[in-house]
Amino acid sequence: MKEIIKELLLEASEDNVTEEDLIEVGDNIGNLGLDSLVQINLIVLIEEKFDIDLEIEEIEPQVFDSLTTLSQFVIRKQEQLEGV
Repeated sequence: MKEIIKELLLEASEDNVTEEDLIEVGDNIGNLGLDSLVQINLIVLIEEKFDIDLEIEEIEPQVFDSLTTLSQFVIRKQEQLEGV
């Protein structure tokens, strides 16, 4: 899941985040200083990739602190849709 999120993050950033940036920050993507436009683009890409609907209001800012928290958030949303 984290690798997919990384790919989506690179796409959402429109080349403002590089592979090297991701290596440098490791799991702590909050250190990238993602602006709100990149976050919204990332949300849209996640929705499309995983066929889920995310409400901006339900996404806490700390979700973008790390790949782990973002991955866990997506997994929880998928499980909710599947009724797990």
